[in-house]
Amino acid sequence: MNGNEPNARKATVFLFAFIASLPAHAFACTMVYGNGWQGCVETPEREPVQFDRWGAVATDKSNGAFGAADTVSERARAIKKAIKKCKDNKGVHCEIRLIYRNECAAAVSGSGWDFFNSDPDRETAISTAVRRCEEKDTDCKVVYTRCSYAVSR
Repeated sequence: MNGNEPNARKATVFLFAFIASLPAHAFACTMVYGNGWQGCVETPEREPVQFDRWGAVATDKSNGAFGAADTVSERARAIKKAIKKCKDNKGVHCEIRLIYRNECAAAVSGSGWDFFNSDPDRETAISTAVRRCEEKDTDCKVVYTRCSYAVSR
């Protein structure tokens, strides 16, 4: 026996402790075979996939009917859903007033006009719609606010 055995054991114990402390993804690899060679190739972590979420707002200016859709996976479906909800609320001539994707929407009603805005931040969407209303109208009230953020899978 030589005097290096205790140091070799300490190094081995240290190495196993170090490996055990690594996160699981540090060991992610794909075995590659070919031309008489095989080995482990590091597999990078995948970025999360983002799925868009849409929203839409529809109104009937003639009678004030309102319909909205949020967190819908497709633009066309959000539009269709908002118009249907507007018609379900006794709307006859429902029109899309706002379409938004991966952000927030706000609708503000004044004494004579309606104002719509979208923004990634809910508070900014609301404050911008309120400001626009107050610049052109009176008695401004927030009547709708929703967010349709993208989802990861």
